[in-house]
Amino acid sequence: MKIGIVGTGALGGWYAALLAEAGHEVHCLARSDFDIIQQNGLTIRNKSQERIVRVASASPDAAKIGPCDLIVVTIKSTSNYALPELVTPLLGPSTIVVTLQNGMGNVEALAKLLPVERVVAGLCFVCINRLAPAVIDTTLAGYVRMAAATGPISAAVETCV
Repeated sequence: MKIGIVGTGALGGWYAALLAEAGHEVHCLARSDFDIIQQNGLTIRNKSQERIVRVASASPDAAKIGPCDLIVVTIKSTSNYALPELVTPLLGPSTIVVTLQNGMGNVEALAKLLPVERVVAGLCFVCINRLAPAVIDTTLAGYVRMAAATGPISAAVETCV
C-alpha cells in the first residue's frame, strides 16, 4: 500500500517507521527534515535499542509524492489551514485519510477535501519524542484507536485495521 505521512515529526516519524517496517511504501511529507530522512532514514530508539528505517521518499512537496492509497495526517491542528495544499495532491479516487491529530475539528477540516466516508478519526496512546531531526525516541509504543467519522465501522476503518 502506498502511504503518505503528512507531518514527519515525532508522531509522524514513528508511524512512518512502523508502516515501512510492515512492508508498506511510505512517503514522508516533511517541512524541514525531508533531506535527512531521504538520505539517512528515520532513526528509531526504544530503550537501549536503535534502528534505522528507510522510507520510499521524503519531500516538502506533496505533488512530488502524488496520489496515495492511505494518508496519515499528524500535523498540529493549528496548521489545519495548510491541509488543502498538503493533502489534496496526495488524494486519489479512493484514498483514505486517517487523522491522528490532537484537538477538535480535524475530521471536519479533512471532510472539506474529500468525502467524509473516507476520513477516519484516530486516537493514539503513545509516549514518543523527536530528539533531533529524523531521530524518534519511544518509551511507550502504545496503541491507536480508530473510528469512522460518520458512525458505525466503515469500509475505510476496516481497510486501516
